[in-house]
Amino acid sequence: MIPLLSTALILGLAGSIHCVGMCGPLVLSLPGQASWQKQILNNSVYQVGRVLTYVILGIVLGFIGQSFSFAGLQQPLSISIGILLLVFLFLPRRFKLKLESKVGNTRLSKKVKKAWAYFFKKQSVPAFFAVGMLNGLLPCGLVYTALAGALAGGSPLNSGLFMLFFGIGTSPALLTAGSLKTLFHKKLLQWKHVILSVSIGTMALLFILRGASLGIPYLSPEIDSDSVKPCCEHAAN
Repeated sequence: MIPLLSTALILGLAGSIHCVGMCGPLVLSLPGQASWQKQILNNSVYQVGRVLTYVILGIVLGFIGQSFSFAGLQQPLSISIGILLLVFLFLPRRFKLKLESKVGNTRLSKKVKKAWAYFFKKQSVPAFFAVGMLNGLLPCGLVYTALAGALAGGSPLNSGLFMLFFGIGTSPALLTAGSLKTLFHKKLLQWKHVILSVSIGTMALLFILRGASLGIPYLSPEIDSDSVKPCCEHAAN
């Protein structure tokens, strides 16, 4: 489990520049940031709400992934996710943009954006928390990548922790972007697509190796088939 959490943390840290490019302007425009103390408080509450949404989504996917584990399909699932991430990585950019556009125009996305705009106008701490939680539901390729990894967690706990560490990894850059506006030069943000591609590719390879069960400690440990039997089968034994 430790390598999986490390992967999530590294993905969050490596993709944090992408987060600054996509969500940084939202953080910088949060209302009610008159003093630096209030700016830090509002930004921190915003980040907590965002990470909490990631954790909830991870737990939900964990229940789905657990069913694959009980069916003895943990290895195929891990390899399949890795392959799908690689396929997505090498898709032409125009197809990725078209896919993100379709996801962003769904009925659910429109409702989330409407609620986000409502709370965005408020200037209370609970409003910033709500804005953060809703922001966690907005279309984002990096988040989708992390959720794919969470699906292979094998249990609600593992998947929830995976998304928690991912969220923690993305938070420092966004906290800094909100507090020190001049730190992130425009040229640095131009690297966000390269950083995201490297992060997705690395994660895809790690999940393929993990599913291959080559017996390599930490990188590709052997998956005990007995540990993924349904609970009723363990009880029978």
